[in-house]
Amino acid sequence: MKKFLYLIGIIFIITVNSYSQNLVNNPSFEDIKTCPNDWFDFHVLEHCFHVLRGSSDVFNSCYTNTSLLNAGVPSNKFGHQYPRTGEGYVGQCFIDLVIDLSDTTFLESDILCEQFGMTLKEELVENKKYCVNFYVSLANRHSTIATDAISMLILSDSLPLVYFSPPEDTIYSNFPQIMHPQINNPYGNIIKDTINWVKIEGEFIAQGGEKYLYISNFKRLGDINWDFVPYTDYFNGSYSYYYIDDVSVYLCDAPVYYANAGNDTCISAGESVVLGNPSLEEYLYWWSDGKRIIGNSGSITVKPTKTTTYYLRQKDFKFEESIDSVTVEVGDCLPIAGNGALFFRIYPNPNDGNFQIRFNGLIPEGAKLQLFDILGRQVGEYLLVGDGNIANIQLEIPKSLYCAKVITPNFQLPSVKIVVVE
Repeated sequence: MKKFLYLIGIIFIITVNSYSQNLVNNPSFEDIKTCPNDWFDFHVLEHCFHVLRGSSDVFNSCYTNTSLLNAGVPSNKFGHQYPRTGEGYVGQCFIDLVIDLSDTTFLESDILCEQFGMTLKEELVENKKYCVNFYVSLANRHSTIATDAISMLILSDSLPLVYFSPPEDTIYSNFPQIMHPQINNPYGNIIKDTINWVKIEGEFIAQGGEKYLYISNFKRLGDINWDFVPYTDYFNGSYSYYYIDDVSVYLCDAPVYYANAGNDTCISAGESVVLGNPSLEEYLYWWSDGKRIIGNSGSITVKPTKTTTYYLRQKDFKFEESIDSVTVEVGDCLPIAGNGALFFRIYPNPNDGNFQIRFNGLIPEGAKLQLFDILGRQVGEYLLVGDGNIANIQLEIPKSLYCAKVITPNFQLPSVKIVVVE
């Protein structure tokens, strides 16, 4: 039986890692041919390309010209922002309005500012539902306006090959009319945030054969909402310039695995223990002991000299984060009830601090609930009393992730995570 279960585990790992879930090549702009010499060196990016006109820009921490900081991270020509993931991101103009800043009068408009394309790892399948995420942040130096006109178009053909046959002015004037992007930032959702990364998401049914994606402004001037924002500098005009990172296209029914640091455990002094689970392809991991990063894989081996709580921060294939923690006790440990023994569940979970502890048997005599925060600090201990197998708990604690332990004078039960929300 053990050999059979081990084989199932191997098959599971191979299956999960044998295909890509995020279908975008170079989704967080980490793959570069060489370090950019300037912000407009977009050609250094693998699997990314300019479209029609303009020059989308690239920024990476490998840029070391401290006198200019044109293509640097976090500071660069257009502002200051850290990558959402990794060491780099891209940026481009979404609206270029030439106006009189003294009275906000439009002198001329050129709404089709810049756009770039990315390749997909495989063609999309007809009638399959795909989900899309990407993140933007308004650049805080050269952006004088913010807008809602941010979209993604997914096609089976490369735009330059299809739409370069008419004269250029025809392309630009007709572009919003002939393009129908599948993913659009909601109408009226003017993105002004220069500190955080803002998620744009959506879903669509594939026509089949799609293999390119394009991020740009695909709207006509009359369909665009925009607003002025504080700025420190501007070119000859009024620009809406955004940084872009973490692009994903994936089947909506693709399995997602959340951070799982494992069950709390106890070891004797001098022993080591393995935490977590095998690494998954396209997942990113950061293990911490509360002071520093100690690992970047799905599992780690630790040998603490005292009771320690470890934290696993994980990003999945679509760059969404989940966090889990595990406590390793060192010293004399109460025996943990094994399979077939007493256990408990939290209901409801998540909750607002009011919940029930439901045992699969009578509440043990002298049982106590211990709560620990994500830093491993004990925030409370409560004697469990109730009718039969249910104890009602009412707490006023901040919303967060907590670790719940039930201990008795003779043994402890496997811990359970509690999520407290407002």
